[in-house]
Amino acid sequence: MASVVAEAGAGLVLTHIRGTPGTMHEDPRYTDVVGEVREVLRGRIRLAEAHGVHPEAIAVDPGIGFGKRVEHNLLLLERLSELKILGKPILVGPSRKSFIGTVLGLPVEDRVEGTAAAVAVAIWQGAQIVRVHDVRVMVRVARMTDAMRRASAV
Repeated sequence: MASVVAEAGAGLVLTHIRGTPGTMHEDPRYTDVVGEVREVLRGRIRLAEAHGVHPEAIAVDPGIGFGKRVEHNLLLLERLSELKILGKPILVGPSRKSFIGTVLGLPVEDRVEGTAAAVAVAIWQGAQIVRVHDVRVMVRVARMTDAMRRASAV
């Protein structure tokens, strides 16, 4: 895939997943989820760049919900800033994910507020791109969170 992306001059999002879509929820275990995700992404960055993908065309995604337990997803959001060391834009897609449903005890259609909290924390911790379902609401959350984050840096 990296060679195709390089040849096309396209952008590439490198996403962490433990296992495959069919096996990712079969007892995922980590000693240090943030460190392990960071190192897998670091290796994928090296591979993509070795295949000619322009370094500025790469973003990283810790794979919220992909082969992770509730506590893994919460830790990744809390410590997302530790992925900044990779030097790539960080993308997070927490929208309506099952970890939100588990924490709040809500069905998928009622997870807007939980998604908003996850988006706000992700932005505060350094995410530059968010993938969401409720775009209009999350744009407002993103703008407000970014304004507060920038004000705190002054």
